[in-house]
Amino acid sequence: MLVEQWKRTQGPVLLHHAIVHKFVQNADLRTKLLETGNALLAHTYERDNIFATGCDKDKMMEWAKNNNGQIIKIPTKIDTGTLVYIPLVGEGKNILGCINMKVI
Repeated sequence: MLVEQWKRTQGPVLLHHAIVHKFVQNADLRTKLLETGNALLAHTYERDNIFATGCDKDKMMEWAKNNNGQIIKIPTKIDTGTLVYIPLVGEGKNILGCINMKVI
């Protein structure tokens, strides 16, 4: 219960800070992230529908196939006030994937 509350309050802001600094400090990882281009980055984990897609890889691939060509709009700033505007990717918010796509 406490973890779920943290995920919806402080989690996104702290996670954004950590991910940005991970890529600032590691040129190799930054290069790999840039190589993903406009690809949809998804963290597939069926037990987390906030930071991950809420589904496994197979379900996520099926979702991607069914939504191919669709535009996914992600808020410019990801924080507690904008979580409601993050669309479902698979069966979850995929905040980890969203933040990684925003780092670029």
